[in-house]
Amino acid sequence: MESNEWIVRHYATGQIVRVSLAEGQVRTVPQPGSGAEPGGWLAPALVDLQVNGYAGVDFQQDDLTLEQLRHAARELRAAGCGRWLLTLITDDWPRLMRRLRRLAGLRSRSPELCQAIAGWHLEGPFLSAEPGYHGAHPAEFMLDPRPAHLRELREVAGQTPVLLTLAPERTGALQAIQLEVSMGSRVSPGH
Repeated sequence: MESNEWIVRHYATGQIVRVSLAEGQVRTVPQPGSGAEPGGWLAPALVDLQVNGYAGVDFQQDDLTLEQLRHAARELRAAGCGRWLLTLITDDWPRLMRRLRRLAGLRSRSPELCQAIAGWHLEGPFLSAEPGYHGAHPAEFMLDPRPAHLRELREVAGQTPVLLTLAPERTGALQAIQLEVSMGSRVSPGH
């Protein structure tokens, strides 16, 4: 067997297959009854909807660099996560938008990051400020969602998908959900 070939088990069928790389393409050939012991599994890369940081890189940093973001993406890929939503948590709204604008700029400069970062996940600041509900989120930055917030979020995110986690009990939450969905975002109820 060449160094660019592997015997593995297909994740969906359990069938043993030979995987080879040829001219930039992955090819699989069934190996029924070959007696070869599979050396792993063949499966699509995972997708993670909430990545706050990885491999020592915290995405909440205001001075995050392109190389730090690439490092996190490469380490996620090496761990089997091919695409993910970069997640920011509750903070002062203007600071949160500056941070997202910076991250969007870094992503736009790298085809590798455009492939890896499938979108943005804002977990807060539209969450409950009640003790026992906000977890690690700083309660002093919790807000009721306003249309101006959501339009600014869409302007900063551009065409990149957004998942917004918000507490449905916040004042204006139902209208915010309707507005977010009308602008193409997804909304997840949360604490």
